[in-house]
Amino acid sequence: MATITRSDLALSLRNKFGFTTAQSGKLVDVIFDEICESLVNGEEVKFAGFGTFKILDKSARVGRNPKTGEIAIVTARRVVTFRPSSEFRDRVAGRERPQREKLRRGRKPRPRIIIEEEEGEEE
Repeated sequence: MATITRSDLALSLRNKFGFTTAQSGKLVDVIFDEICESLVNGEEVKFAGFGTFKILDKSARVGRNPKTGEIAIVTARRVVTFRPSSEFRDRVAGRERPQREKLRRGRKPRPRIIIEEEEGEEE
């Protein structure tokens, strides 16, 4: 199983949208910085069709060392949690979901923007 890195994401942006390597790398960095900054500030980060990142504040508690059985204090801490959307869970499980257009408060559905790659464009 392969691991996807920041460089892989930047390369994908470069190939799909024609950014330079420097631009695509900077774009990935800016996105991750915004996500991290929002989480540090206690905000939720939601990506429709993907999932939600949240910060949970866990209080201190009494625990045990599993190796020795000795009582230990687990300190209070902040942890990041991720809850995948139902669409994401279905894709991972290999289940197809029918595409449906949502009407937003009685308005017409938004037009879908499709960006197609043009053949023969290589750097």
